[in-house]
Amino acid sequence: MVVVVAGILLRLDGLTSSLWLDEFGTFWVVEGDFATMLERAWVFQGQSPLYYAFPWMSRQVFGDSELALRLPSLLFGCLSVIAVYSSARAIGGSTAGLYAAALFWLSVPAVQYTVDARPYSLVMFTVAVALAGFSYAVRFGTRRARLVWIVGGAAVAWSHYLHYPLVLGVYVAYAVLPALRSRYPMRRFAVDGMAQFALVSLCAPQILALMARRGTLSWISDFNYAVLLEPIWPLLIGVLVGVAQLARRGDATIEGALRRALLVCAAVQLSVIAGASLVGMNLLSGRYVTSALIPAVVFVATPLARARAESIIATVAVFVVATGAVFAATKESRGSFSGNGYQDWRTAVDDLNARIANDGKTLVLFRSGFVEEDLVPLGNPPPAVFAPLRSPGRPPFAAAVVPLNFRWAHPLRDAYFDKVIAPKVDEASVFFVIGARGDATVGNYMTKVVEWVRSRWPGRHRVRRVPYGGVELIEFLPTLSTEAIPADKVR
Repeated sequence: MVVVVAGILLRLDGLTSSLWLDEFGTFWVVEGDFATMLERAWVFQGQSPLYYAFPWMSRQVFGDSELALRLPSLLFGCLSVIAVYSSARAIGGSTAGLYAAALFWLSVPAVQYTVDARPYSLVMFTVAVALAGFSYAVRFGTRRARLVWIVGGAAVAWSHYLHYPLVLGVYVAYAVLPALRSRYPMRRFAVDGMAQFALVSLCAPQILALMARRGTLSWISDFNYAVLLEPIWPLLIGVLVGVAQLARRGDATIEGALRRALLVCAAVQLSVIAGASLVGMNLLSGRYVTSALIPAVVFVATPLARARAESIIATVAVFVVATGAVFAATKESRGSFSGNGYQDWRTAVDDLNARIANDGKTLVLFRSGFVEEDLVPLGNPPPAVFAPLRSPGRPPFAAAVVPLNFRWAHPLRDAYFDKVIAPKVDEASVFFVIGARGDATVGNYMTKVVEWVRSRWPGRHRVRRVPYGGVELIEFLPTLSTEAIPADKVR
């Protein structure tokens, strides 16, 4: 009960706060009718519409709000607990299932993604279902278990293509572990595998299209391989305990083979993401390895069911201290345990609306933070880029905006600013800039905008900067303006 309540409290914090950038992408996709949702999911998100169908339905039922968009992820998080329990129970019994469910429910990625209007909670659920189905198929060979394995594995690809390598890890494990083949005959496994691949192949056209434009979707500048451990490092002591136990017992038992298969699945997912960076596709982000959390918690939980007290205490203590430290740091730096609300677009846009007083002629420069703002030619991003200007339940933004770009260091940015932005600033006595602050190449993009204005029009403007977490609203006023400006707002 303590674990359940703690997990609920962690998720309630910030649950109804402003959407952040990627969640606005979801909001834009599900804004229209069902056919529009299907089209936008294919075109903008580069994923199948499976996930987006759920927030679309939630919005139809519960109305236009942040909570309605996040409810499906919360539901999948709860269902993931059941699927994780089932997967661990198939391998190590009901006590192992309870350990796995508790570790998952309180893990940092599970908390963050189950209150995030993005597909990663669905990814974790489908991975857990696929692994549970495979484990039961190996144990008992029933048609129902095999069907769960087939559909669950395919659903991982439908949820997010980049997590299907973890499912391919099951095939690698089956090839190298004889104990699995002895319980799951090769002919059955081959038939089931072909059925799963047939379902996955329905997404093939979109996967090929995504690969063709992978260069335009590259948004990660740093090659930080430490993110590969992001979902699992609090579990490392438990992983070591499990590996030591396997080494003592060997792999003759089916339980040992299934536990080794879990390690293989996690290793394949991490290896594919790491390997992609070596061929020009930098996918080194925690979101692309979060699926590894599922086999990790199941692997750690199974030996705990029969481990000695000191091993259990060490595993649980390290997990609690590590995850507690991350939650405390996230709360301190971002305002909530999940990080929701740090990009407070809702308040920033409300403030801007109040300042321009619905004057559609006021110059507003806008940077969403979507990488699509760097599509050439600059200044013509897709419509989804403007989604942060309207939060759920709010009216459309009153003024037209002039888009900035994503990377300050973009080779065409200088020319774009000179040709498009500068003439508009020349004509404006007062203008605003609103946008996401982060830029991996320079730090704070908005500071660079202020420096650019001051260097091009020295002494002409006085600046008022108001941060809203990861979003900033900047007002440029004439230096000689008699308007009273609070001293703490002038920079």
